[in-house]
Amino acid sequence: MAVKSCPGCGKQVSVSAPSCIYCGRLSDSPLFQPPTGTPEPAVTRRARSIAGAEFYFPVAIHKLIVMSVVTFGLYQIYWFYKQWKFMEASGEPGVRPLLRAIFSPLTCYGLFRRIREDATSAGIPLVWSATALAVLYILLNVSFRLPSPYFLICYTQALALVPVQRTVHELNAAADPSVGIDGGYSDANILGIIIGGGIMALIIFGLIPR
Repeated sequence: MAVKSCPGCGKQVSVSAPSCIYCGRLSDSPLFQPPTGTPEPAVTRRARSIAGAEFYFPVAIHKLIVMSVVTFGLYQIYWFYKQWKFMEASGEPGVRPLLRAIFSPLTCYGLFRRIREDATSAGIPLVWSATALAVLYILLNVSFRLPSPYFLICYTQALALVPVQRTVHELNAAADPSVGIDGGYSDANILGIIIGGGIMALIIFGLIPR
């Protein structure tokens, strides 16, 4: 892989990288152009935002799954909101994070596709399809209409978000290795786990109608 020194920090980076992963200097800067004859890589608005110390929502996988289950999917709305909020902060017009989060079954493909595009431009290998994950997420959302006990499948919706969140961690790490992963549980999270977990147990044992 061809590399060159970044004029911003002097470290070696790929000539096809959209920006320096160490200091954030963008490849469309006059001081950081690829050699003559090499196609200029696409630079997304999210890459520009990364240079300004903005990052995708770095929630840990286990926390995403646990909080999604015990809040009956409400945490997923928060997850979508945070990811769309990053898109808005990075300069994408007309995002409206809250609306897109509320209607996540209708907007999930757009988010998955954008994150996939960012990962591709950053040289991060992917094994998931935005279309396939969007279809899976939608199907899991409507599975609550299945007869008992199969309706419980709907509580596994967060599994469709796991590959995307893994890619989010890789994107954040590529932008700044010091970016942490939020795997801690606040007092509010713990309270939600206790209450939501109790209700979930009652539903599973048929003591509360779904």
